[in-house]
Amino acid sequence: TALLLADAGKMHSFGNTQYQLRSSHPAVPGSVTVVRRVLSTRRHKAGVAPGTPIHIGERGDDGVRISVFEYDADTCVERELKSTDQCATLPLQSAVTWIDVSGVHNVVAVTQICRTFGIHPLVQEDIVNTDQRPKAEEYDGYLFAVVKMLSQPERNGQIEVEQVSVVVRDRLVISFQERSGDVFEALRARLCSAKGSVRRRGPDYLAYCLLDAIVDQYYLLLEQIEARIEPLEEAAIADPQPNVARAIQALKRDLLHLRRSLWPMREMIYRLSCEGAAVIEDDTRLSA
Repeated sequence: TALLLADAGKMHSFGNTQYQLRSSHPAVPGSVTVVRRVLSTRRHKAGVAPGTPIHIGERGDDGVRISVFEYDADTCVERELKSTDQCATLPLQSAVTWIDVSGVHNVVAVTQICRTFGIHPLVQEDIVNTDQRPKAEEYDGYLFAVVKMLSQPERNGQIEVEQVSVVVRDRLVISFQERSGDVFEALRARLCSAKGSVRRRGPDYLAYCLLDAIVDQYYLLLEQIEARIEPLEEAAIADPQPNVARAIQALKRDLLHLRRSLWPMREMIYRLSCEGAAVIEDDTRLSA
């Protein structure tokens, strides 16, 4: 899933719809036209049995990357696995082990990792289907959550939306991303330097920190989008042409659409903070 609040000329998608932003008034900053094209991403799922993992989404060019953090209050070891087979050899003796997997387009790799840790086939299906609505589901012995991560890579300055799936169980957190690159670098630095309380807390608190980093990025990008409205308003006062007014309304609608798409995330976090789950400690639930 990708959301097209981006520069002109590049195609992105949101759900089953692909978007392209084109400049509708070159003299007006932030003026865009949204071009939609429906994608046929679900045709090959018709008639398939539930729990059958089939990748839906943009296929990345990168391979599968598996990074592991094993830590407790005193130590933190970071390493990268060369194959999915190595997941079965992880001792899981540290207070927390965080396995971060990038490249959910590789269904074979995802299913092998999930089977190693006893993750339900329905969860495997949701992980590789990047058209999921943000949600949290409790299974026997673990919590499964799906969220949308927004980022703005420096290489193109465009806002991208990526699905992140998180599995939380005793002593273990597994995160699945569509591709390499995320908003978790500050969290990784805190783990390595023992700053903050994350090294002294359990896997549920690590999952909370992952969600917190994603939500913080929401606020940053929303502020940047809102800032694009100001030059349009100034242009409307200085040169009130009809196309300027239309560009303002279009940008505001895009912002409203973005907020509505993130609303399920808010509902999910609110439900977890109020109702909790078996793997979430009370201290972590109250922090949310």
